[in-house]
Amino acid sequence: MKKITILLIALLATVAVSAQVPSAINFQAVVRDAKGDLYQNKIVALDIILLEDNVTAI
Repeated sequence: MKKITILLIALLATVAVSAQVPSAINFQAVVRDAKGDLYQNKIVALDIILLEDNVTAI
């Protein structure tokens, strides 16, 4: 009985941890020029850098 309880707790912990991993990043932005006017219906390029475990890397 003790082995079944430990196995059940381990299984539930594994499911709980894997359920918290995001599958995508949702992102919205507003692009403006130097005068503050909106860029609407124009193509823009973005550079996105994801940092892990080091917030002072820039």
